[in-house]
Amino acid sequence: DGISIHTRQRMLGSKVEKLTVDGGDAEVAEKGNIPYIHISPKTVKSVKTGDDVYLNTDVSLLEEMGERDVKKVPVNFQIRANIDRQLEITASAGDMEVLHVSDYLVQKPKNAPTSVEQITDIIKRLGDTPYIADEIELKGQEDIFIPLGELTRARRSVVEKLQEKQLEKFHRQPKNPELPASRHKPENKIPRKLLLSVEVADIEGAKTAAYSGADIIYIPADLFDKVESNKDLAQKIKMNNIEIVFTLPAIIHENELEKWKDILEKIKTRGYTIGCGEPGTLRLAHQMEIKCVALKNFTIFNSLTTNVLQANGASRVILSPELTLEEMQNIVQASDNTIQFEAIAYGRQQLLVTEHDLLKPIVDKGFYDEDSNAFLQHKKTDRYPVKRWRNRTVIYDSHVINMLNNIDDMKNTGIDVLHLEFPQESHRKVAIVVSEFKKILDGKGKKNIPDSKVYSRGLYYTGI
Repeated sequence: DGISIHTRQRMLGSKVEKLTVDGGDAEVAEKGNIPYIHISPKTVKSVKTGDDVYLNTDVSLLEEMGERDVKKVPVNFQIRANIDRQLEITASAGDMEVLHVSDYLVQKPKNAPTSVEQITDIIKRLGDTPYIADEIELKGQEDIFIPLGELTRARRSVVEKLQEKQLEKFHRQPKNPELPASRHKPENKIPRKLLLSVEVADIEGAKTAAYSGADIIYIPADLFDKVESNKDLAQKIKMNNIEIVFTLPAIIHENELEKWKDILEKIKTRGYTIGCGEPGTLRLAHQMEIKCVALKNFTIFNSLTTNVLQANGASRVILSPELTLEEMQNIVQASDNTIQFEAIAYGRQQLLVTEHDLLKPIVDKGFYDEDSNAFLQHKKTDRYPVKRWRNRTVIYDSHVINMLNNIDDMKNTGIDVLHLEFPQESHRKVAIVVSEFKKILDGKGKKNIPDSKVYSRGLYYTGI
């Protein structure tokens, strides 16, 4: 377990090193006992009497850690300490040995000498390193003085050297991948009518997007059966020839693969497209011969990445929203003409996806449900939306990219599709925004974004 301490400055976290009761180590403190929790000395410096202490207990994390049998590497230490000579520490593990020579000159003690017990205690403190002290040998004079802080620094240095040496030995040399070269001479793409793609989180959002003019709809792949069984949506998809892209989760564990393979087989049979956000699922889709879109998770910054993704099955890619419009145009011109490009024209960007269910405590207490909105508040104005996605948590940017007034600039980059994202907006909001973009693309509407501190043009004009 770990604890979090709400100090005056900020929330500090620390691992619980050990628990003591009445001066002795303990696993459990009985009712009536006064336990002492031992945490990081750095954290202790910022803690004051009266600070609130919270226990972090992530059940899934504890179960996962409990299943792991992490064995530490035994290390032998030899300390050489002679008066007026530099302190030396040797660390050896197997056939590897490293030496650290400190700048500190060992002194005669003015008062109490540094005892053997103090030295060995410092050397044993290997904490979160992959090592455990096996044998500790002291050579040199006995009546000496070494500051404990100097011993700690020397131990850290020799352990770091040992770890670096081991990493060098076992480091795998990367093979030079055979990257597909651009198969054509770069040239300007002729601007054509842009398609409109809409990413939603549920069936009602998909229906709203379909009736508001979407050419392409992105929806989570675990909703496949609901999409298939919704006659109203299925009819609209068929009537308007809407492309459906089923997006796969950003994180798929090994034990979930079989379930997802079954879903992918259904998607393949029905002729739908899938959206992949990492190399494993992209490769799997390519092997199964399913049409695939490379999602923005790949953070596509150049044509080389585009060509690699295309060679591994991607027929379309969503470019990184951190590009400028000029950089976007350069990628389009330098890439293969047969691949399509999407760029985000509307949406609140993900900042973080974590496997920890941060909202679960307030869900369990009844403070939060599917219709609730949660935010992380920063300063006085910025609010970062927090969404619960299964047992994971997604944190979004406080600003929303809105390029409604700049569609022509995006079109001139040579992209094929404008991508609108609605991770948690209402269905009414989806209908309004999609309709506004569709009208402008069809030449029937006016560009008009109402003044709002929430909307921005992202990094398309300023860059990072």
